[in-house]
Amino acid sequence: MRKNLEAAGQGSHQLLIQKLLVSTHYLTLFKDELILVEKTPSLLGGSFAPSLVQSELGDILKSIETLDKQERLIKSTFWYDEHAFNLLNKSLSIVDNWIEGIDRLVEVCEEKSVFHTILGESRARVFGVLADVFSSLKVINLSLKEDYVHPALFEQIRLMKLEEEALQQEQ
Repeated sequence: MRKNLEAAGQGSHQLLIQKLLVSTHYLTLFKDELILVEKTPSLLGGSFAPSLVQSELGDILKSIETLDKQERLIKSTFWYDEHAFNLLNKSLSIVDNWIEGIDRLVEVCEEKSVFHTILGESRARVFGVLADVFSSLKVINLSLKEDYVHPALFEQIRLMKLEEEALQQEQ
């Protein structure tokens, strides 16, 4: 039974790492698409002044830049074994800070009128990749939230399982 628990834990660790790496990939694609629109505001067809486009999308890009440290931590620690990754995550809050950072990025995006126009129905064909990547980023972040067990809770769960095993051995 213990090997099954360890295998399940290893599988969930691999899934967590995979989701983190996918989310960094989506963030890179999202940033690249935003830079394209920011640098060529004429893509919006004159709906907004170029200075407003550059200002609002610049704010979103600044929000993405705040995730650089966490992204580097993810990319430099994903290859560690589960125990080492959990120790690093516990001390550096890699996953928690990443999830919170993506949440803040989504909030910033949703506050910007230019971004709302980009995602509007009439623009779907023009900015389909940007809209799809933004949706994918939100979905993968939600998935991370659902599957991620905070290290402190993981330790409590482990202790409960040890107590259960001890009780079963006594009987």
